[in-house]
Amino acid sequence: MGGRLDYLNDRPVAALVYRRQQHFINLFIWPSAQAPRKTAMKPASQQGFHLIGWASAGMTFLAVSDLNEKELQEFVQLAQGQISPTTTP
Repeated sequence: MGGRLDYLNDRPVAALVYRRQQHFINLFIWPSAQAPRKTAMKPASQQGFHLIGWASAGMTFLAVSDLNEKELQEFVQLAQGQISPTTTP
């Protein structure tokens, strides 16, 4: 649907906005402080929203939506398929 600059914990982040039926999915992205390897964060729910995060290719990703957890997980898998991990020598 679009994108914007947003702030999480006083940090500027890119926010890409997707839509699935009547639900919006916000995908927040910012540089990772961790090594560039792929890591997953434990899915969580807060105030009716599902959150799924991971780090890959030197970036941190956080998908947030009121979409059910199964469909949000499917979105995350599609998004992860579009991200090329950084290879280290």
